[in-house]
Amino acid sequence: MRKLTNAAQVAKLIKQQAKELGLKVTAKSQNFSMGNSVHVHILSGTDAAVEQLKKDTQKYEYGTFDGMTDSYHADNVIEDIPQTKYLFVDDDRAENIIKENLDQTEKRFYEHRFTYNNVNCTSYQWLQKLKEEAEEDWQNVLKTLLQDFNAAGANSVTTQLNGFVFQITKNRKEAA
Repeated sequence: MRKLTNAAQVAKLIKQQAKELGLKVTAKSQNFSMGNSVHVHILSGTDAAVEQLKKDTQKYEYGTFDGMTDSYHADNVIEDIPQTKYLFVDDDRAENIIKENLDQTEKRFYEHRFTYNNVNCTSYQWLQKLKEEAEEDWQNVLKTLLQDFNAAGANSVTTQLNGFVFQITKNRKEAA
């Protein structure tokens, strides 16, 4: 039986913990010259579970990279657990909801126009404000908005949360 590398063991442990927290994740390890890494992508779950996973997994990264001095510091070595040199935990829940709920013809979600309270903003700013106002229900609100956006060829969709008006509008292509 083949022995798993430290990075593969970390990925396996994180997947198990994520499952216990009710999260759906992917976790992949990579080994390379002078180190290894683990990339975790969170696909679904509650905000509280995501925060807990991020907090609990810090122990699996044995150091930090200092970009100012271009050096790595092994400042979190724990001898009795597997660890990785680099650990990336990415919250991809919004992207996953978009991918699963936006009509195939509208896959370029980030190219649409986004506003809240009639103020233009980036898709990132819009999603952050939506998360802030909808709180724990933000995933359901986003899913419903996208499904409404798909309905009947709508050019825009709007919802109101805590006095804020959130809108997604299709970018119109100009005729030549």
